[in-house]
Amino acid sequence: MLSKVIAPNVWTWLSAKIGRDIVVLRVGAVSSGIFLMGVFFLHDFWVLVLLLFTYSFFRDALLPQMEVLTLGHLGTQANRYGQIRLWGSMGFIVSVMGLGYLFDSVSVAALPNYLAVTVMAIIVMSFIVPSAPVPLDIQHTTPSIFQVILRKEVIVFLLIGALLQFSHAPYYTFYTLFLEQHAYSKSTAGSLWALGVLAEVVLFIYAHRIFMRVSDYNLLSVSLLLTAVRWGLIASFPDSLLLLAMAQLLHAASYGACHAASMRIIHFYFPGKLEVHGQALYVSFCFGAGGALGAFYASYSWSNYGAHFSFLMAAAACVIATLLAFFGPRPEKAQREKIDDSMD
Repeated sequence: MLSKVIAPNVWTWLSAKIGRDIVVLRVGAVSSGIFLMGVFFLHDFWVLVLLLFTYSFFRDALLPQMEVLTLGHLGTQANRYGQIRLWGSMGFIVSVMGLGYLFDSVSVAALPNYLAVTVMAIIVMSFIVPSAPVPLDIQHTTPSIFQVILRKEVIVFLLIGALLQFSHAPYYTFYTLFLEQHAYSKSTAGSLWALGVLAEVVLFIYAHRIFMRVSDYNLLSVSLLLTAVRWGLIASFPDSLLLLAMAQLLHAASYGACHAASMRIIHFYFPGKLEVHGQALYVSFCFGAGGALGAFYASYSWSNYGAHFSFLMAAAACVIATLLAFFGPRPEKAQREKIDDSMD
């Protein structure tokens, strides 16, 4: 997670410098594969820490470049983004369900073998994906990146994103262990993970229709509130499979709706050639800094106060984010309408 603070901005700068997103994508894919192979031969703890950090640093080159390439290929059909993005979610569903059942009968020590096969497939696909055409309006006049970052509504938006990822830390770090502690099987854990992502897929399919009726900031605000409800359900009813399943369905809000709304807001706040920098900043500050601080907090809280307290604090972080989204600075009404027009 700490690598996400640094890597997206480094790779975005390099991509802008050489003007070839596809080259950065392929370098990241090949290099991440090389460093991942080290886990089969090196077993010293601190060597593994350095190895996995380096692997993550190169892996973090992949997603921002794929986002840019995807939007470049879609061109004026950007409303189809959700239909493309949902396949990443489908891959996640297959992985967690398949591995959940696999690890009921095979040692989890086999995980690096699965990762190696997956990374090799990513390397192959990185050389199949073609470069995207350069948008014709890429040279239009835009404000400087520092002018955008220093706007109070942008600062509050990034803080909201960081709080959201901070709140996800107990879930992403300990949820499977949490389920095992409450006597759920690995296959059940995998199915619950898959259920959450399935809800996310459905959200992505219908996201365009939702935005025709609900503004991006209103959707973000309601989704943050539902995320707080989700963490409260997990904290309070760990022995009820039904309520845990309901909590997983709220992944459509905590990730799907929040991500879709955030992408639209970034598209507006960071116009033209600044959008790739906005994407990198969002990943590094929210997923990187917010996620890393959340993981550090979750490990301390989980060890000293337990799962119940950890998830309740996650819910509290989302309540704060909800208040910022509802009552914090937003673009003026005319500006919000521009977001809808530009994304539609």
